Amino acid sequence: MHDSADNGSPPGENPTAKSSTDKAPERRIYLIGMGLGGCRIACTVKERYAFPGLRVVAADADVETLQQGDVDETIQLGKRWTQGEGCGGDMALAERCASSSSGELRDMLRQARLVFVAAGLGGGIGSVGPRVLARLAREMAVP
Repeated sequence: MHDSADNGSPPGENPTAKSSTDKAPERRIYLIGMGLGGCRIACTVKERYAFPGLRVVAADADVETLQQGDVDETIQLGKRWTQGEGCGGDMALAERCASSSSGELRDMLRQARLVFVAAGLGGGIGSVGPRVLARLAREMAVP
């Protein structure tokens, strides 16, 4: 039996459904390590517990921290504020670094379905970065 509207598709097929090649990129689960402690945690999780669909990101102002582990993506925060040297526990500087990199953080969050943050609380990026990231995620409705 054919549908009353002959649309040229086989019965039972939806002619308006998108093909698999028309799909939007799949949104992933992100683990973001912020600051030295958070980046170390993120690297350990990736080494031991990685699973398909998990994307591990390291975010810090210190370039050496970003080069230490194997992650899927790195984000250097506050390039113009620290020239890659880190914040040295200065929370005001860490706030400027994280806030000045909000564009890069937003780009990452656009691909996220769910975000977990790992951070140490030594007074630098790990202490203030998660707050900046949480504000951006809330603005973008990312859980």
